[in-house]
Amino acid sequence: MHNYEGQTPAGDRKTDVLARAVQLVKTKTEIVDFILAACPYK
Repeated sequence: MHNYEGQTPAGDRKTDVLARAVQLVKTKTEIVDFILAACPYK
């Protein structure tokens, strides 16, 4: 069976969504860290 993009099994989709959520949280914390670092006061 071929596994084309957008046609992943349910199990794979769950882990993919989880990985995307973790990535989103990572970028969000990075943005917050950047904003806090850019602030003149800490």
